[in-house]
Amino acid sequence: MSVKESSEQPAPIPCWERWMVRLILTLFVAVAFNAIHNGAIMGQDFSVHLTSTNRLLREPDKWFAGNITNRPMLYWIGGWCVWFSHDKYPYQLASMLFTLSGAAALGFLHDATRRVIISPLLRVTGLALLAFLPLTVLTTVVYAADTVALLPFVLAGWSVMRSLEQDSGPKAVGFAALAGVAFSIGDFAKATFLCLPAAVVFVLLALWRSGRLTAQRGWMLLALGVVLPSAVGGWVVAKCARQIAGEPEAHSFNWHGTGELTFRSLVGVKVSDRRVLDAPEYLATEMRSGVQIYPLLIENDYSYPALLHLGIFTDLLNVANSAIVPRPEPQRTLARRTVRLGLVFSLGALAAVLAFWGLTFRGFFRPSHMPSTAALVWSSLAMAWYVPIAGALPFVNHAYIMGYWLPRLVLPALWIFFLSLFAAADRLPGRWRGAAGVILAILVPILSVLEIRSFWY
Repeated sequence: MSVKESSEQPAPIPCWERWMVRLILTLFVAVAFNAIHNGAIMGQDFSVHLTSTNRLLREPDKWFAGNITNRPMLYWIGGWCVWFSHDKYPYQLASMLFTLSGAAALGFLHDATRRVIISPLLRVTGLALLAFLPLTVLTTVVYAADTVALLPFVLAGWSVMRSLEQDSGPKAVGFAALAGVAFSIGDFAKATFLCLPAAVVFVLLALWRSGRLTAQRGWMLLALGVVLPSAVGGWVVAKCARQIAGEPEAHSFNWHGTGELTFRSLVGVKVSDRRVLDAPEYLATEMRSGVQIYPLLIENDYSYPALLHLGIFTDLLNVANSAIVPRPEPQRTLARRTVRLGLVFSLGALAAVLAFWGLTFRGFFRPSHMPSTAALVWSSLAMAWYVPIAGALPFVNHAYIMGYWLPRLVLPALWIFFLSLFAAADRLPGRWRGAAGVILAILVPILSVLEIRSFWY
């Protein structure tokens, strides 16, 4: 391996930016606490998680049930909240803790953007976009495994990035060890963490190809950021396999393809997708040929990209309003507006992600074009989280009906995809960068106000 070290340093942070970050995170916590007050802790699978928490309280050694995707961290936290609160509003307490951990994750992400976004204005607007997405707020407060995965994911990525940028060997080892611990903790939160060490391997290969990695740094990260969490993940899977032996599987696959969600529906768009601009709800019904149906649950009726966009910019399950269908006014009208304005950000993020990966693969042939270390770390982790979940949709049975397309499952990756838009805007030449910054600084506050109001009760 090359002996050339990375010299990338974070951009300075002005005083006004620090205060804006504090304000955004404080508002995020306030909005989330209001959602908790209105009962938003009960999401799609609340009864399942409640049963699993109670079982773990009765049988502390019974960590798993049903399949390897159900991990015990959520139930450990919930069980501790039951004990600590003497069973008085324990799940509200858990959601408050989740909110604080979500705010911490957003704070770490903002710090990470200093390596890839020079403009403080773009960094602040990027943070605001993430913080006030309905998907972010409501995934954070719902009592489900998706929320406990956010902080370990971000902390792991931040630690890998910090390890690679250190000039001091001991500091690099410390951050690499922290990354290994975060990845390992994540294995007790979500099964998707099993895929993340592969992203670290890819990053090391890209840095080696571009001559930005020493042999010592590479082997150290392989040991602490890949081998250690892989060993922990393997142990967790083995323990799970022993405990659930003989139990019926909650998820089933057909590796020839189910036909329920085709590859065309996975990556393409349909004329019928225009209906998402009316912000339909997950459990909304309509009559077709005299039969009452749930349009969002019909196989291949909507494309995955359209459903993903809808779920990012609306309270799709109406959890902020106790799952009451249909939404009342003015929330219904505001939800339509957020979906339509959100197209600017979804399409922009898609273009930025495609451009980034085109540049990355070009970098393997022309190393001088390889993106920055921080960008490689975060984008690789995002893809390692997103691709296994989205790529499995054509093969998992009942993909639409069971809601495997819900964007909460890929929220950590979506955070990085949206930040890619702001990083791309920051790389535009001269006046274009200034214009993009002004436009985003205008649109993000408008969108954020509409979003908050669309699920505020």
